[in-house]
Amino acid sequence: MSDFFTGVQFRSMHSGIHQVAIFSASITAESLYCYMEEFENLPESDVFPELDNASNFCEIIEIDYRNPPDLYQDESLRIINADGYIKFPYIPDVYNY
Repeated sequence: MSDFFTGVQFRSMHSGIHQVAIFSASITAESLYCYMEEFENLPESDVFPELDNASNFCEIIEIDYRNPPDLYQDESLRIINADGYIKFPYIPDVYNY
């Protein structure tokens, strides 16, 4: 386990509210980002089983997109598509969440 949590920020097109999916492994967060960017959906667990893997997926939380959190459970939270990250600069719009 790393010394930080990794999150993927997205916007629900149903509610317009920004959310962050939080993982304990950054590779899974990066995979989720790529999936949401390509398909504009939050994948079902049969397509993306990591969403049901309690050892890796933590939860999805609602956030204020103007002030995203930098801590989760008193540990550092790195949101891979927040300001300052060049590799993942886009906040996907998700139509099924």
